[in-house]
Amino acid sequence: MEFSKEDVRKFLYYEFRLGHSATEVTENIYHVIGYDVISKATSATWFDRFHNGSYSVENGPYPGKDVSKDLDLLKQMI
Repeated sequence: MEFSKEDVRKFLYYEFRLGHSATEVTENIYHVIGYDVISKATSATWFDRFHNGSYSVENGPYPGKDVSKDLDLLKQMI
């Protein structure tokens, strides 16, 4: 069965709500789905977002990321 990145983030959020740690959840995902699904660092990043009150599992702009630099770089490439 194939899981999208958003599916995996939903798993992370569910486990976060149960009070599990990012490391514990990542290890569970490794055992059930596989090692190539998510890294421990990525899990920790999502758990930090959840701890900070951002519960969306969509990958998009988030507090602290300055997207204006990305836009400036894109404009230079055109």
